[in-house]
Amino acid sequence: MPSVIRVHGPSRVSYLVMTGVANGDELVVAQRALTRAADFDPAFGLAFDLRAADDIQLTPKEMREVAMFSPLDPSARLAILVRGDGAYLISLLL
Repeated sequence: MPSVIRVHGPSRVSYLVMTGVANGDELVVAQRALTRAADFDPAFGLAFDLRAADDIQLTPKEMREVAMFSPLDPSARLAILVRGDGAYLISLLL
């Protein structure tokens, strides 16, 4: 699944946009790619955009793995952007 990663240093925000089918493996790969972005800082906020994803397929185990591999500082702000009620409910679990 393609993803777009942008880090905007002046606003201290990273952007992660997922497309296609979002699953646990792809989310972990995208998180690791974010850490390799040139201006990445774990203290920056993250806008995690799933609105372009065709489907979100996450098991409870995969949700835990995504949370475990989070590159963000625990105090960093996180915004999860989704479309639809089902996706919204999944975002509450992340």
